[in-house]
Amino acid sequence: MYEIGIHIADVSHYVKRDRLDEEAMKGDTYNLPDRVNPMLPEKISNELCSLRPHEDKLCFSPFFILPIKA
Repeated sequence: MYEIGIHIADVSHYVKRDRLDEEAMKGDTYNLPDRVNPMLPEKISNELCSLRPHEDKLCFSPFFILPIKA
Protein backbone atom coordinates (compact mmCIF):
# COMPACT_ATOMS: atom_id res chain seq x y z
CA MET A 1 0.00 0.00 0.00
CA TYR A 2 1.22 3.49 -0.83
CA GLU A 3 0.15 6.85 0.61
CA ILE A 4 0.65 9.71 -1.84
CA GLY A 5 0.39 13.38 -0.89
CA ILE A 6 0.02 16.20 -3.39
CA HIS A 7 0.84 19.62 -1.94
CA ILE A 8 -0.18 22.81 -3.73
CA ALA A 9 0.68 26.24 -2.31
CA ASP A 10 -2.25 28.61 -1.77
CA VAL A 11 -0.86 31.29 -4.06
CA SER A 12 -4.14 33.22 -3.92
CA HIS A 13 -3.37 34.04 -0.28
CA TYR A 14 -0.14 35.81 -1.31
CA VAL A 15 -0.99 37.15 -4.78
CA LYS A 16 -4.14 39.21 -5.08
CA ARG A 17 -6.14 39.42 -8.31
CA ASP A 18 -4.24 41.74 -10.64
CA ARG A 19 -2.21 41.59 -13.85
CA LEU A 20 0.39 39.27 -12.28
CA ASP A 21 -2.36 36.84 -11.28
CA GLU A 22 -3.87 36.97 -14.78
CA GLU A 23 -0.47 36.22 -16.36
CA ALA A 24 0.07 33.30 -13.97
CA MET A 25 -3.25 31.77 -14.99
CA LYS A 26 -1.89 31.42 -18.55
CA GLY A 27 0.83 28.98 -17.57
CA ASP A 28 2.22 26.44 -15.16
CA THR A 29 5.40 25.95 -13.20
CA TYR A 30 7.51 23.21 -14.71
CA ASN A 31 9.90 21.28 -12.48
CA LEU A 32 12.41 19.51 -14.72
CA PRO A 33 15.41 17.41 -13.63
CA ASP A 34 17.89 20.18 -14.44
CA ARG A 35 15.84 23.38 -13.99
CA VAL A 36 12.58 25.00 -12.91
CA ASN A 37 10.49 27.30 -15.11
CA PRO A 38 8.23 29.20 -12.66
CA MET A 39 4.95 30.83 -13.70
CA LEU A 40 5.44 33.60 -11.11
CA PRO A 41 8.45 35.84 -10.43
CA GLU A 42 11.30 34.04 -8.64
CA LYS A 43 10.85 35.89 -5.33
CA ILE A 44 7.22 34.74 -5.09
CA SER A 45 7.78 31.27 -6.54
CA ASN A 46 10.95 30.31 -4.66
CA GLU A 47 10.40 32.09 -1.36
CA LEU A 48 6.93 33.37 -0.52
CA CYS A 49 4.91 30.44 -1.95
CA SER A 50 7.52 27.69 -1.96
CA LEU A 51 6.60 24.68 0.18
CA ARG A 52 10.00 24.28 1.80
CA PRO A 53 10.72 22.00 4.76
CA HIS A 54 10.28 23.43 8.28
CA GLU A 55 8.30 26.47 7.08
CA ASP A 56 4.58 26.91 7.68
CA LYS A 57 2.71 27.83 4.50
CA LEU A 58 -0.92 27.79 3.46
CA CYS A 59 -1.57 24.96 1.02
CA PHE A 60 -4.01 22.36 -0.22
CA SER A 61 -2.76 18.85 0.62
CA PRO A 62 -4.91 15.90 -0.43
CA PHE A 63 -3.64 12.41 0.41
CA PHE A 64 -4.48 9.25 -1.51
CA ILE A 65 -4.12 5.61 -0.48
CA LEU A 66 -3.18 3.25 -3.32
CA PRO A 67 -3.76 -0.38 -2.41
CA ILE A 68 -0.91 -1.65 -4.59
CA LYS A 69 1.42 -4.35 -3.34
CA ALA A 70 5.11 -3.88 -4.07
